[in-house]
Amino acid sequence: MAVTFESAGAGQVGNLSSFSFSHTIGGSNRHTIIVIGTSGSGNASSVTVGSTTCSQIASSAVGTTDQFIQLFETDSEPATGAQTVSGTLAAMTQSQVNSISFQGVDQTTPSEGIQTNTASSVTSSQITVTSETDDLVVDGIRCGSDPTEDGSQTNRSALTNAGHFTESSTEVGAASVDMDWTFSSDTVAHAGVNLNAAVVAGTRRVFSIT
Repeated sequence: MAVTFESAGAGQVGNLSSFSFSHTIGGSNRHTIIVIGTSGSGNASSVTVGSTTCSQIASSAVGTTDQFIQLFETDSEPATGAQTVSGTLAAMTQSQVNSISFQGVDQTTPSEGIQTNTASSVTSSQITVTSETDDLVVDGIRCGSDPTEDGSQTNRSALTNAGHFTESSTEVGAASVDMDWTFSSDTVAHAGVNLNAAVVAGTRRVFSIT
């Protein structure tokens, strides 16, 4: 079963000390990624999707008051239907938060292969994530100018306020997947991860060893 995009949440932006918004989730073998972009390096906490708790899987920061991106994921399969995505933000301003749900994700090891990048005074960012056929790579980027994803990627969320941008994209799995963005010269924080495909009963995944 291949991992596929299912839906995105309503999202929330502003100088937030907490966030709460709705996300309608469907499909089977469900998994949700929460993308949080802020100015400042305080961590988000108590992130939940409905009654499902979430854990941070990646973070990338430029300084303590500049670009900061975090990725959280659900700790277990979230329920279907309208769910409230909520959490607390510490020392975070100019924030953008959204959730992206997927189906066909392995429930034992949903994600792996985290990659991050930070840079200043650049016009592009690239991370390379190890993946494979039927998997899906998802990333989040935080930048002070409007980023554009590479043509091989599909934009899944684009939020902005106060001249800061947090966006997310996906790309289908292959042995190695480059996640590329371009923008006007600025600072950038970028993180991505591979989502592992669920194994359907009666099938198996074949790995080659070299």
